[in-house]
Amino acid sequence: MTKKLYDIKDFDEKAVVWETRRQKDILDILDELLENAEIFGWGYIFEDDSFYIEYADGTTYEANFLGADGAYKKKGIARIIYTNANDTQVYGDYEVNEYGNVS
Repeated sequence: MTKKLYDIKDFDEKAVVWETRRQKDILDILDELLENAEIFGWGYIFEDDSFYIEYADGTTYEANFLGADGAYKKKGIARIIYTNANDTQVYGDYEVNEYGNVS
């Protein structure tokens, strides 16, 4: 993974984004979070974490403290954005706005 730092408007802080070319780097984390969410609850496991996956066919999968939306597939992935309390990990194209939010 490659670490990138982005300035955050009006703060003396940086947004940390880790870029990867390997989907597996991020999907392994999601698999573990999903397994634990079923056992311990979505609100607890995903308290500071969220996932967004965009597929080549235009469909999406999102997981956060409220639960999951969409179908989780490991093929045909165009973009993954995994955000936690400390940083963001990405696969594929992304943008960072002036406030450090990744999309």
